[in-house]
Amino acid sequence: MVEILSNRLNHRLVPSLLQYFALFTVFTIFTHQEAASQTSTWRGNHANNGNWSSAQNWTLQTQISNNNLAPVTNGDSLLFQGIKKLNNINDLFNYSFANITFNATAGSFTLNGNAITLTGSVNNNSSVTQTFKLAALSFAETRTVNAAAGDIHLNSVIQGNGGLSKTGAKDLFLSKNNTYLGATTVSSGTLVVNAGASITPSTTTVESEGGLKVNGAAGTVIVNGRLSGSGSVGALSLRSGGTLAVGNSPGLLSASSATWSPNSNFEFEITNASGTAGTSWDLLSVAGSLDLTTISSTNKMNLKILSTALLNYNSNAEYSWIFAQAASLGGTDSWLSGQDVTDRFAINSTGFNDNNQPGRGFKVVTGTSGSLATLSLIAIPEPTAGSLLLLGIAVMLGVRRAR
Repeated sequence: MVEILSNRLNHRLVPSLLQYFALFTVFTIFTHQEAASQTSTWRGNHANNGNWSSAQNWTLQTQISNNNLAPVTNGDSLLFQGIKKLNNINDLFNYSFANITFNATAGSFTLNGNAITLTGSVNNNSSVTQTFKLAALSFAETRTVNAAAGDIHLNSVIQGNGGLSKTGAKDLFLSKNNTYLGATTVSSGTLVVNAGASITPSTTTVESEGGLKVNGAAGTVIVNGRLSGSGSVGALSLRSGGTLAVGNSPGLLSASSATWSPNSNFEFEITNASGTAGTSWDLLSVAGSLDLTTISSTNKMNLKILSTALLNYNSNAEYSWIFAQAASLGGTDSWLSGQDVTDRFAINSTGFNDNNQPGRGFKVVTGTSGSLATLSLIAIPEPTAGSLLLLGIAVMLGVRRAR
């Protein structure tokens, strides 16, 4: 009898325990999701510090109307607004945060302090610059940085296996030697790699509405939009519709290798007709091959010449300006040294020298400079009166001899 009662009790107790355990698990998951999805809003109300660990500096977004204070918790989204404690400090260790957003009312914040893991996105909806000086930002997956209404400066090392997606019309500036391994995509606005900064482990794709300015170093770059700057890149692929605007008015950009496509664009800027390449006019310097295989007289590249009133320019003189040099010019034999390849370029010179053009226009030729193969733009003047006279005499002598 006792054994029967015991068995009945066990049969009733086990399902009850399982039910309670299931309910507890659901409750735990639910409450964890609730906590992870909360937004902590910066108030900066602590009298003496701007530390993230101070509850007086935060309010839960759901309780902001009651002005209730709450400490920031691991996994929160952070919302920065107003102008209190603009220079604040993350004194929390090993914290992970979801989205970090600056709303339209935010002043120009600087976030200092310890490294964080970012599981969401960064959004600047204010019209002023927002700056990160945290020790590091860790990305496990691709994270979006949206410079929607104002610029963002990331003076923090970006690390991890994730990538970076740059969106928004304003600019994103990187200032550290970043080690993240995922891909970089620039959909809109400009991603600026400052001098001394690097994104070399990452492959960067610049979409048609995006720009990449490299004054530091980048890895492989695929350009459907615009590439500029005076730094260095890895393998450079300039796609149809993409624009290469070397330098910073003007300058030198280096690449390990490069490929140009038909209907791509090279913006050539010059300020001094008698200066030096890379300083007075733009120069792309390629350590390996510059592949021009697909460019031809029927599949041209666009060459746009830009300058204001040109220093040291004499319209009666001929000038030669090297705008690209490489270990080799890849392609058919028609790219060998000494070839006139003008018919492979659609030249737009309306922006040259305040539209004061050389008398006979421009041509593009292949050549060499030391061990390097070169592409040069030649400004061709009108023939002088003396040269025309000599030409006329030569023609007359030829006619007499023919008689």
